[in-house]
Amino acid sequence: MRKLSALSIVVAIILFSCTKTVTNTNTVTVTVHDTTTVTIKDTIMSNFDYITRTTWMYKKYCSGYIDSNNLGTVQYLRGGSSNVLSLDNDFDTFNPDGTVLETNNGTVLNGYWGFSNFQQTTYFVKMGGATLNGTIIKADKNHFTWYYPGTDGQVKYGELVPKQ
Repeated sequence: MRKLSALSIVVAIILFSCTKTVTNTNTVTVTVHDTTTVTIKDTIMSNFDYITRTTWMYKKYCSGYIDSNNLGTVQYLRGGSSNVLSLDNDFDTFNPDGTVLETNNGTVLNGYWGFSNFQQTTYFVKMGGATLNGTIIKADKNHFTWYYPGTDGQVKYGELVPKQ
């Protein structure tokens, strides 16, 4: 009879030990939550990261920009039927080393680019003896929008999206 009681105690200890293992499994759930938090943080990037991550193509280009409520006169709209400019085959690649490549209907132009301020909200592009000084409105993985004063006295607005 004593052997049976001792065996019952051993079985009870083993069963209680298994319950503790289940509790440890819940700790893994917290680790998965921490990984999710890190993933969200990793998606926040600088304008430099967004601009240099892809080759960009025009979605819209306007002249006479004033503000976000008045973009000016549309000169180009991808897929538009009454475009003043032809930018269907105009692509821009801003490289991390400060070089920029602009492809326009198969012609490749080389230049240099960089930020004009620490906040990465203003930038310059030097190409073909000219310098463009622009202001970034929005930069993320799907948009690069900007404006700059044109040589004709009109402020230009551009909305670029990743090349497809």
